Amino acid sequence: MKVGVMTIGDEVLQGRILDKNKANLGQFFLHRGIEVSLSINPPDEARALEKSLGYMLEEVDLIVITGGLGETRDDMTYKITKKICHDFQEEIIPNHNGAAQGYLLKKGKKSLILVPGPPNENTHMFSAIEKVLEKEQLYEKVYHLIGIGEYALERSFEENFKSEAKHLLTYVSIGFVSLRVFSRDYEQMERLGAKVEALYKDYIFYQGKMDLEDKIIDCLKEHQLHFSCAESATAGGILEALTSVSGSSEVIYGGFVVYENKAKIGLLDISQDLLERYSSVSSQMSKALALACQDKTKTDISLAITGYAQHEDSELSGLCYVHIITPWGQQAYFRKVPGRRRQSARQAMIVFALACLWKSLAKIDNIE
Repeated sequence: MKVGVMTIGDEVLQGRILDKNKANLGQFFLHRGIEVSLSINPPDEARALEKSLGYMLEEVDLIVITGGLGETRDDMTYKITKKICHDFQEEIIPNHNGAAQGYLLKKGKKSLILVPGPPNENTHMFSAIEKVLEKEQLYEKVYHLIGIGEYALERSFEENFKSEAKHLLTYVSIGFVSLRVFSRDYEQMERLGAKVEALYKDYIFYQGKMDLEDKIIDCLKEHQLHFSCAESATAGGILEALTSVSGSSEVIYGGFVVYENKAKIGLLDISQDLLERYSSVSSQMSKALALACQDKTKTDISLAITGYAQHEDSELSGLCYVHIITPWGQQAYFRKVPGRRRQSARQAMIVFALACLWKSLAKIDNIE
């Protein structure tokens, strides 16, 4: 099935607002193994809409049109579509978040979906698209990687996967890259997944739905473990992420934000000699902070992180050290996280620390 997207609105065409609908629809179809083959953004002018719609009807099987369904002068999408597709069967798509309803028009192999422009109104209306999609099972695996950028990752696809690279898609998030492997052939999906795991094993920190915080809290609850944290570079971001999970107070004790060296000395009794010998950003310092944190809190697990969210020396920017103390041993982790800006690098450090904690918790099964 060939799919086309038409975004109506002068404000989108002229760049006054971002075209979120095109991105949302692109993701919607990609998750179903379908690529959008044509996208048009005509102005709010009747003749332009007619020509654009006529062209798309010749080129694609399914057209999704967003915008132009309200009550203002330039809202003419439905009127023009009915003029051209007067003999199409029509079905109303309810809008539960706004006033403008949507429409499903169908004739033979041709289908049109008309929805209002605001994303907060139309996203839930995309479900109507499922009625006209060709039903076929799509198999997929999703991996989350840290320590490698999207550009470097995609450059490696052609060399390692050649023609099958079309079955790999990347999505950038703050602090990590997600890689989706998909195919309508289950054996192909499994084979490609195994190859991804072998090639990028040093970067993959999680697989499946990205819900690290929930998984960590569930694991701590299951094994009745209490957690504390000493944060320098992340300034409380790790605890903020974990305590966003409902019920986390059952296992999260709390921690220390020791951003300045004086705080490390005053709150966790870190010696001036240690700071001068190894500096505030080092594996030795993260270990000392984790030990001091556990000594102060008496928790089962303690984590400490030090790093440079931003530094004038590009080789040091993003550098971070994580140390974790558990009943089954200590684990030290190191990474130079991506992030051109201070906040994005800090968020990447938070994700890295959570990934390290999850790896440490995964060792429980080998101990018990």
